[in-house]
Amino acid sequence: MPGIMELRASPRFPVFGLMNNKIIISIVAVVSIISFLAGNWLNERNQKAQKLEKVIMQASPCNPAINKCQALLQGAPVIAAFLQKPSALRPFEVEVKSDLSGIEDVHVDFRMQSMNMGVNLYRLNKVKEGVWVGSVTLPVCTSRRSDWIAELQISYQGKLWTAEYAFTQSIDN
Repeated sequence: MPGIMELRASPRFPVFGLMNNKIIISIVAVVSIISFLAGNWLNERNQKAQKLEKVIMQASPCNPAINKCQALLQGAPVIAAFLQKPSALRPFEVEVKSDLSGIEDVHVDFRMQSMNMGVNLYRLNKVKEGVWVGSVTLPVCTSRRSDWIAELQISYQGKLWTAEYAFTQSIDN
């Protein structure tokens, strides 16, 4: 009795080879279309973000892992805080609050000074009016560094408003 591989290659059963080719071609076509559409969507988002004028918000030095940090966006307070202690590879939540109406998007970008840690940009979800929350995960630094910068990014009135906060993650992994 021939094995499955022999059936596919067997001239007595040419249908198996044709079915496999059609399935493979269909899968490749679907994956290609999805990749193309996803690439266009990401490209449009990047172009939109790059076109926004970047404005630095007035903010005092603050550690969001310990305190609620405040920045001023056109005079209105924006409060950012980590809801759990940040630790590498362990999800924690970031919360941003503001009574300012018309905020379009809220993101937090995590990076280290003078070290490329890849893309660590997270979009926070609006959970109710004036409150955005998102689950984030910090990568492990192979140099065992734990000094991070969290850049708060708020899209508001066609501009990208930013504030930076330095913090240290716990290394209890």
